[in-house]
Amino acid sequence: MGSNASRCIAFLIDFLLMMGQRYGILVSMVVFYGRKVAACSLQNFCIHFAVLLHICCSVTAKLLQYYCKYMCSVTANRLQRHCKKHAVSLQWEVSVYQ
Repeated sequence: MGSNASRCIAFLIDFLLMMGQRYGILVSMVVFYGRKVAACSLQNFCIHFAVLLHICCSVTAKLLQYYCKYMCSVTANRLQRHCKKHAVSLQWEVSVYQ
């Protein structure tokens, strides 16, 4: 699970570095073409980054969900086996007081 998150972060950093190079071009575009082009380019950058972040977070969340579901199931089974040993005596004790 940790390696997937690390790969996602590394991918996002590479993406940001690549976009940073474009951002340098974007600064010169502001001088020549005005603010509208810069805003559109920045908006496209933000949309692409949001999509990548969503994909990486979805994959990591799914892996975490599988892990938690497995651990809860194992814990519930162990607890049930442990409690089953004492259930009969506890049931008798409770019925005496009712």
